[in-house]
Amino acid sequence: MLEISCGAIVFKKFKRQIKVLIVKQFNKFWSFPKGHVENDETHIQTAIRELKEETNLENVIIMEQYQYETNYKLDNNNDKKVILFLAIEKEKNILKINDKDITKVKYLPVKRAMNMLKRKDLIEILRKSFNDLQFLIKDNKKEGI
Repeated sequence: MLEISCGAIVFKKFKRQIKVLIVKQFNKFWSFPKGHVENDETHIQTAIRELKEETNLENVIIMEQYQYETNYKLDNNNDKKVILFLAIEKEKNILKINDKDITKVKYLPVKRAMNMLKRKDLIEILRKSFNDLQFLIKDNKKEGI
């Protein structure tokens, strides 16, 4: 059986650097906000709902064209597909844990976040999404991401 989860890799510009949002799950692993697709939701709708449920974030720009996928086997032997979208927090939000499965929510510098993530596939997705973000900023001369 295939389980699908969707979420976002949210970047935010702070005074000196760009940071990425990560969450600590009840199983003590750090990851990105994500969750299961419900009913007939699209992947984007799931990512938006999960951001709100897990972190209280609402004012984010999700870049649908930047999508990252990873697949793995769960302990119950089901296949798991995770789809993550590049996102940017433009307006100030107050981070708040709204989900019993999340124990911490924080923005960290990208390098530090890479050290917190234990799964190699998530580290690689973070690296790729950060490179894509830097290309977007440079290419489009975006201001104040």
